[in-house]
Amino acid sequence: MRAYIESGKLVYTTCGFYVTGPFGQPISYDESVILDTDNETVIGFVEYDTMDSLNGIGPRVTYNWTTEVDYDEFPYRCGHGGCVPAAAYCALDLAVNPPCGVNGLCLVDGTCECYAGTTTFLLTPELTALAQVPYDATNPTIWVGVTPSSIGESIQCQSRDCSDGVTCEIPYGCFPGSKEKNFKDTQTVCTLESGNYGSCGIDVAR
Repeated sequence: MRAYIESGKLVYTTCGFYVTGPFGQPISYDESVILDTDNETVIGFVEYDTMDSLNGIGPRVTYNWTTEVDYDEFPYRCGHGGCVPAAAYCALDLAVNPPCGVNGLCLVDGTCECYAGTTTFLLTPELTALAQVPYDATNPTIWVGVTPSSIGESIQCQSRDCSDGVTCEIPYGCFPGSKEKNFKDTQTVCTLESGNYGSCGIDVAR
């Protein structure tokens, strides 16, 4: 939780610090800088493409951060969870980025509470946990690797929740194999419990 001044009033927020990108999108410090191997010292900045009305692509632009709080252009947390420049932008953001994949409610901290029967899943359990709670555990104003608009992405609350005794069809990943190379056909169960999510289709029995 932090505070900032808007129209002479003190406003408390859990939104992180973002600069406005070339297409109006929020861009964070983590998305803008290139760190050295110890993940502490900035050694460069990411360049972003811009649009040009004549050829469809324009000059590249960089955002040079000296600290993680240099830019604060999306500070206001809307009722639906989105972070926007000011309260007046909330209605538009709600229309463009409906929260929680339209299958859940956005909570005050910007995470999603999915409706019964749905859940969030993204490739692996680790990525899923990051998608479900995308901010730093010790500082909710720092969103790790994603932007506030992630609560409106299709990954949120778009998977079927089979954890409460719901009968779900078990997905399989098939590898057809090649007899010439002594492969054999395999079919791997792709469930969270099997640990094969994100690896389906890989030959596991050569």
